Amino acid sequence: MKLYDNRFITIYRDNDFEAFYEVGVTHRRKLILAHMIINLLPLVMAWFIASALEAVGALYWLFTGIAVLMYVIVSVETIAYMFPDARRIFKRFFPWTIPVLALAGGYLGYVIGLTAFGGSEEEALPGTLAYALDYDFARTAFFYGMMMGGFFLAHAGTSLFLKASRVLYTKRAELESDVRFAREVQGRFLQDASLEQGDGGITAFGRSVPASELGGDYFELTEMPDGHWIASVGDISGHSFGAGLLMSVTKSALQTHLSYQQEPDEILGHLNQMLVRQSDRSMFATMVLLSVKPETREIRLSNAGHIPVYHYVAATQTLEKRHIRGMALGMSARASYQNLSLRADAGDVLIVCSDGLTETRDEAGKVRDFAFFETMLHEQLQQTPATAGAQSITEILLDRVEETNFATQPEDDITLIVLRF
Repeated sequence: MKLYDNRFITIYRDNDFEAFYEVGVTHRRKLILAHMIINLLPLVMAWFIASALEAVGALYWLFTGIAVLMYVIVSVETIAYMFPDARRIFKRFFPWTIPVLALAGGYLGYVIGLTAFGGSEEEALPGTLAYALDYDFARTAFFYGMMMGGFFLAHAGTSLFLKASRVLYTKRAELESDVRFAREVQGRFLQDASLEQGDGGITAFGRSVPASELGGDYFELTEMPDGHWIASVGDISGHSFGAGLLMSVTKSALQTHLSYQQEPDEILGHLNQMLVRQSDRSMFATMVLLSVKPETREIRLSNAGHIPVYHYVAATQTLEKRHIRGMALGMSARASYQNLSLRADAGDVLIVCSDGLTETRDEAGKVRDFAFFETMLHEQLQQTPATAGAQSITEILLDRVEETNFATQPEDDITLIVLRF
């Protein structure tokens, strides 16, 4: 009805409640309960006032009856607005109750007037409406004003709270939308990647599993135009929105430098200068970068503060660490990096990972050291069939890490690249 919903006045409360239309049923029920408890206070106040006045008959119902009626209206309104079907029905029929309430109010005024001017003094006993109107009008009016004021304040206070909640909810929804978009973009950056050199040749596979909405890990597994492979894993400090953003920037910069540079140490040097300029010292990145020639199995490796690369030597069934020192990216403009050269033989496996795999928790909830991961990794690779490819090894290792990690929830991103020679 436009009469009740126009630019000057509205009886509808969509502005108050609409922020809660999409929340779960459990939270809506809690909101209904909170609203009913808050508006219960004026109802209790009305009962105490009626008791204090020792009201009986019409005077008693003037306080408690009106209070109960208003409480019922507020409760029905709140419940109706929390559910779509009930809201439509309520908004359709509620305007027609206003004339009915107006007629009831007019009749109440008629009864009060009749009692005030048509009764006799013999009927004006203490506690009756006639007595209150004739001999205690000021106090009765004051208490009645208190009761109605209590309902008004409860209603106004709840509305202000709901409006403030609506602003917070809207801002949160906008932030969640931004995070979802960033997560989608990051997800495209971190899709599973695989490489294969013909039948029976080298295979490589990479996967990243973020611990939160936006992860700080990143990896690159790609074949360059001249035929050599690039395998890289990095980790941004922290797990905030800023870490996810810096991860995206770093990965994009890495892909750019790969198009015109081949030496791992030079690429890390340029990325370090970029991060020094674009981030403060509280955020930095670690990275290990490998350049692999599939035909000769020659590898050049450079490291910027990242954990070592693990090399399983099939001939001796030993697990070796391949590591060269280097400062984390973004910490100092004077940092320099070097390459480490090595060669893999047929059957060897290279493990390039983030510390999310190495820093798991035991049954007591304590963080394990690297020794546990290295022992588990060594035993698992010894048991892996020689025919297993990089993807199969990756999935086996990730499953094994999940089985042995007793953390109650993911604490760090997990990124793993496996190269099977």
